[in-house]
Amino acid sequence: MPRKPLIRTADYHYHIYARSNNREWFCLPMDEVWEVFIANLEFAVKKHGAKPTCFVLMGNHYHLLINTPESNIDKVMHDFNHRFSLGIGRKTKRINKILGGRYKWSLIKSDEHFLTIYRYIYQNPMRAKICCSVDDYKYHSMSPALKDGQLLFDGALEYANLEFNSNSEKIDWINQIEGQEKDEVVRKGLVKTIFKPVYPR
Repeated sequence: MPRKPLIRTADYHYHIYARSNNREWFCLPMDEVWEVFIANLEFAVKKHGAKPTCFVLMGNHYHLLINTPESNIDKVMHDFNHRFSLGIGRKTKRINKILGGRYKWSLIKSDEHFLTIYRYIYQNPMRAKICCSVDDYKYHSMSPALKDGQLLFDGALEYANLEFNSNSEKIDWINQIEGQEKDEVVRKGLVKTIFKPVYPR
């Protein structure tokens, strides 16, 4: 299948997805993978002026919601994935590739879709039955394990005019499961260049 032409824009957020080669586990304790992930995302974000809004690291893939004010998503992702792969390779002494090809992306053009994807990303470990609540998983952008100011996030949900009175209220909203059928609608929509939910016929 030919690679879809890249759209470089500062106007919308991208959903980014990348997984390990052959869907293998990263072959490191997750705390170590997390350290490599954060250090190199921080490098790419600061170098290229990008603004990550949320992300989740799983045992063999990651999801990222990000805006690029300089319309340079290709440079951001090249630096991040390249350095992330090198970092994991050094720690595991692997000579084969770490990530299974180019990252996948989809543009998020509406507030409604932004909120859907935001929650979809955070619910990844819940769908994988790793935890029952987002605050029971630590490898994501709301994790207390992140150092203060280590990454600058893009206004969280204020982008989509959704505000919460407390962090627990926000977590309650994220934890609202809409079911496997809705998840499949979202997953198929993220394959598209511009995200659009794909409903069963």
